[in-house]
Amino acid sequence: MVGKEGWLRVVEASISVLLIVGVLLSIPYSYDRAQDNRLEEQLQFAVNSIAENMSLRESILNYSVGETPEGANNLLILQKINQSLYNLLVESKPIIYFKICIANETCILEGYDKEESYSIERIITSSVSQNQFLPKKIKVIAFKGG
Repeated sequence: MVGKEGWLRVVEASISVLLIVGVLLSIPYSYDRAQDNRLEEQLQFAVNSIAENMSLRESILNYSVGETPEGANNLLILQKINQSLYNLLVESKPIIYFKICIANETCILEGYDKEESYSIERIITSSVSQNQFLPKKIKVIAFKGG
């Protein structure tokens, strides 16, 4: 049979081209997933840092859920939390929405329409030495900055 070696070389070349294209196509996907995981980890770290910071913790507990967010005390608390989140997430520069709610209520955030979002909730409670126990929940949603 004449030409068997020629066909074999064509098949080998085709397989090697397919392998190279497959590797090249998988690199951007794995890089994008690494970016996603980094934002998710940073969001987890930021919310845990807020929960461990006594000043921010007390601010969240002093937030009046029944009042409007524009109330004098509430506005200062929201600005303080917002600034802390942006400082903690400065590397990924995400778009952030957050809300403070009573711990046993559903915390619904409205006004965003992005599909790929990262959400985390954390319950903030008072210390044991305080007489009053009214835990709050902070919910944060982050999107890739654009």
